[in-house]
Amino acid sequence: MSEVIRDYNELARWLSARGRKSLFVVCGNSFASIAPGRFIDCLAAVGFKITYFRDFTPNPDHSSVDKGIEAFKECGADTIIGGGGGSAMDVAKAIKFEGQLNVPFVAIPTTAGTGSEATRFAVIYKDGTKTSLTSDVMLPDAVLLDPSVLENLPEYQKKATMSDAVCHAVESAWSSATCEESRAFSYSALDKIFANYKSYLAGDEQTFGVMLDAAYEAGEAINITKTTGGHALCYKLTTMYGISHGHAALLCVRALWNYMEGRTDNLEFVSRYKEQFDEYFRYLDLAKPDIPEEDYGILADSVNTERLSNNPAALTREDIVTVYRNL
Repeated sequence: MSEVIRDYNELARWLSARGRKSLFVVCGNSFASIAPGRFIDCLAAVGFKITYFRDFTPNPDHSSVDKGIEAFKECGADTIIGGGGGSAMDVAKAIKFEGQLNVPFVAIPTTAGTGSEATRFAVIYKDGTKTSLTSDVMLPDAVLLDPSVLENLPEYQKKATMSDAVCHAVESAWSSATCEESRAFSYSALDKIFANYKSYLAGDEQTFGVMLDAAYEAGEAINITKTTGGHALCYKLTTMYGISHGHAALLCVRALWNYMEGRTDNLEFVSRYKEQFDEYFRYLDLAKPDIPEEDYGILADSVNTERLSNNPAALTREDIVTVYRNL
């Protein structure tokens, strides 16, 4: 597990104790305007060398990783920091992994949902095709959790990222690889989210830290089990219909859950959450994409078979089309 840090002074001590003075920061443009970005600016003022890398987009392409590796080697940094949502974190992880960089990696999530700060996984696109990377090298050495980063998130981003965490927890709990440890993380994450999502969306600052913890715990759960059919089915929806990853995942998990009832005994692990999940789904009221008939085959052919192998109920291509129709 990564070391969880909740205070910027503690992070400064963590870096100094390891003799780290040159930071390669993978982040988006908005990172500079929030607390973690301001903290890193303060480090620059006390002798740290800071190099920023921002040359990536949502659903990042492999070319960004190549550019990042080159930029890292040019600046001679001794630490990688990934600051942002899933895209920034994935690029930072891939730079470390593919660049074979033996340096510490610090994750600073700025949304409550992706769980990337707790996992050994990254998703990178190459020639438009999603590539999943897995390596313990990509597990962050330390994670900074600062609730203040959630203060100004738009409502849709809150809903989408939170839904990603819900899907991580649900899919891990019903996964064929589920175990006592992963279920403990899943249940704790679901309990936190279902008890607080209405207040969180209303802007209650008391819930910000709770949601960060829930997202981290859901990430810990999938780090053990990996995801299942919900994530296997959701990726093409984001690129074809312009909805966010968490939005697409929630639609798929809902349709898949309804489909699997009666087809597997493994749902008993999360059956106690079905009513809460349905209420959550209705409350968020996320739009469903208008899928033309000719797209169902394209969607079915895009499904990640590795993640499907982890699903508690087997799915044929015909089953997959049925699930898409039931979004």
